[in-house]
Amino acid sequence: MLAIDLVDYDIPALRTTDTIAKALRLMEESRLSQLAVIADDKYLGMIEEDALLDYDEDELIGVIQPDFSGVFVLAFQHLYELLGTASRYELKVLPVLDENNVFVGSVPSTDVYQHLARQIGTYEPGAIIEMSLPNRDYSLSEISRLIESENAKVTSSYITGNTQDFTNPLRVTLKLNKTDISAIVATLERFGYIVNAAYAHAPIANGDQDRYDMLMKYLS
Repeated sequence: MLAIDLVDYDIPALRTTDTIAKALRLMEESRLSQLAVIADDKYLGMIEEDALLDYDEDELIGVIQPDFSGVFVLAFQHLYELLGTASRYELKVLPVLDENNVFVGSVPSTDVYQHLARQIGTYEPGAIIEMSLPNRDYSLSEISRLIESENAKVTSSYITGNTQDFTNPLRVTLKLNKTDISAIVATLERFGYIVNAAYAHAPIANGDQDRYDMLMKYLS
């Protein structure tokens, strides 16, 4: 999914010729405390509601120096890149520009988070496994092969750690399409993988009580 697919054309942009009073009204109507500022369809930056409160309502937006003038996303950027920009700068809306750097519209950061949650399968039932392993041993295809041998599939995954740093281990988090993963955990450990934790909506049977207590947690 690309930025252009997520643009909410109901979100207004402020113009330098708008009054502070109009800007505050638009923010209230859109229920957003941050909006993009444009002039002749050129993106100038973002203005926060708190900044507007320092000025008389009859003054124009043009008197305020907007923030984040160099922060925006391009229409063809992927959802993952939008997430990085939104979280890095703690934006409430993401301004979107086209290939000619013309302002297209804004994407609410909440929409970015919601679409990402759908894409990585968080709304679907299934267990989550956390593993740690040396960088040199990481192979998603091999891990997936072992999981698929137990009639399950990896629906999403992410890595914590630097894949280029071979001196420190990686932490791999996997979302599966099954809740009963006792056999999967056993298979992974049999092949030398360290399973740090497993989260499932169904209890995970294990004959070894010590190992069971150490590894398994539950989500209600």
